[in-house]
Amino acid sequence: MGSYSADNTPQVTVVAPSATSEPLLVDTQNTLWSGIAFQANSGATADLRAFEGRFEHCLFDLRGYLTALDISAGSPSFHACTFTNQSGPGAAVVLGKDNSSGSSAQFSYCLFRDIEGGAFLFRGAQNTRIINCVFANIGYIGMRSRGCSADVSVANSVFYLTTAQKLFLQEPFDKRVPVENSIFAPAPSRYMAWGCQDLSRQPEVINIGNRTLSPRFEGGRHTLLNLCIDDTRNYEVWLSVVPYAKKLGLNITLSLNVEALTPEIWKAIIPANNDGFELASHGATHTSLIARDAVRLGGYAPASRSTTVDIDADENLTIWTDGKPAYMRALGAEPNITLGDLVKDLEEKGFRAELVDLSYRKLPARLLQSVKGQDIHFSSYEPIFILDTKKYQHWTLKESRKAIEEGLRQNNARQKNISVIVAPYAENGPGVMSAMDDTGFTLARSKFDDLDYVSPLKKINLYFMRSSSLGKVFATMPIDNRKEMFRVYLDYMKYHGAIMGVYAHGTEEVSPKDWIDIFDVISGEPLVETLPLAEIARIVQTQCTQTGKGIYRCDSDKGPLSGKISFRPKVDSPLLAAGVPTGCTTNFVGDILSNELPPNIGIY
Repeated sequence: MGSYSADNTPQVTVVAPSATSEPLLVDTQNTLWSGIAFQANSGATADLRAFEGRFEHCLFDLRGYLTALDISAGSPSFHACTFTNQSGPGAAVVLGKDNSSGSSAQFSYCLFRDIEGGAFLFRGAQNTRIINCVFANIGYIGMRSRGCSADVSVANSVFYLTTAQKLFLQEPFDKRVPVENSIFAPAPSRYMAWGCQDLSRQPEVINIGNRTLSPRFEGGRHTLLNLCIDDTRNYEVWLSVVPYAKKLGLNITLSLNVEALTPEIWKAIIPANNDGFELASHGATHTSLIARDAVRLGGYAPASRSTTVDIDADENLTIWTDGKPAYMRALGAEPNITLGDLVKDLEEKGFRAELVDLSYRKLPARLLQSVKGQDIHFSSYEPIFILDTKKYQHWTLKESRKAIEEGLRQNNARQKNISVIVAPYAENGPGVMSAMDDTGFTLARSKFDDLDYVSPLKKINLYFMRSSSLGKVFATMPIDNRKEMFRVYLDYMKYHGAIMGVYAHGTEEVSPKDWIDIFDVISGEPLVETLPLAEIARIVQTQCTQTGKGIYRCDSDKGPLSGKISFRPKVDSPLLAAGVPTGCTTNFVGDILSNELPPNIGIY
């Protein structure tokens, strides 16, 4: 028997010996365990066999191990307990291992938090009732073994930032789980887009009066978010939403690919820039920073025995047919000749030539990689000539910065320089890093592109700051409510800590009305700051710990991601959805709630 303080913190801690596989606790009696923290070092924390007792206000800290409780038969109950820090494919609680027919278990007002695998593994026939519980940052709620006949039900609970594609992992013919009057707020997938279905479309669940929405938790970690509209051609969308962003005190960036800039566009965007809205580079052309394959080129004389190409170190292009020069172009002496111009000229001279990607048409032809005697006289395919990637990366960064800064100066803009680039695609690597260093860029915003989300509490790479496509976020939502699901999206950021970007292109992806809805959601989140990319780079460089070249780690207690995350069991209850009570009259520890204090949950 332990005790607990006024804030429901266990006052007795029992720690398992290290390097042992024996359970920390074995109990077959009707014991009441209260106010005790159990810390596992290996194996199951507690082995309960035919246990008829009760745990209340206890903490089961798995410290990265698989299982907290292994329950066989009996009818245990757990009230206001916390299960946390489970890692691996297992479950925090295993029920019905053997001789479980006619047995049961109940969990009420419990918190399951930061559990990688699942909260429960159901085996045998031990019926389980889950009521008034919170599941936060968790994989599956339940996993059912083959042949398990247990009845499982859930009511008045919150599934907050669940990471699995569905709540219950079981066979199609297994007993369905009634889930009633609960709140579903699924986490986006590892790639920061949703991969789950709403409860109404999960076949394992009998959906009874549940809602998919943000529980409106209070507090969380501070979050730095860059909003951005990509591509010069979408400047009118940017201009249409800037006034509303300004009204709410938010910020949104416009990334510029230089090839599309005109004096008219400069004149249109400068007033917004002077109001503090950032302009960023999107490259000299809208071409991948790691582009390689550039031009397909074939011979033009079918009767000839051989056709070869030389591109020497001085950027002179020569095509030889049967040992005689058939085409010559001094690319280095004509810096304004583009790949588009070169391909057109080659076609006019009778060669088979085409661009691998139309976005390359405005790249300087002198960026082609040097070759010596490249044979292009093939009957079955046409060889591809590649860009000198290093030369290209330096060129596109240098030219974009030069052109945009010149435009800023000519238009007397408030912004004076360009130090951040919005990479057209998911791009990283030593070449990009070197080019950024050489041309004065401090941050590159890229996209996830099927790469796992990593919290800046562990790592943030300024050479490769992650961002999500808002269009993709909307397209994968489990319900068609963009504002509500974006609230859940921000919940995920505030729970884990985030420094990232969210971007869109034109109205075909995200309309101005959608942007305004997003602004409304963000304006109600005081811990979420929308910042220019250059300001994010400055904050990370000055307030976070550098762990490598361009790589930083943010502190969990101070700096840009500060904020303590904790559920408040003495104050809050898991039964409020958007301010609407759902039948709860007591808080976590059983105190009666007054009419003036509707039930609520809180993370702070």
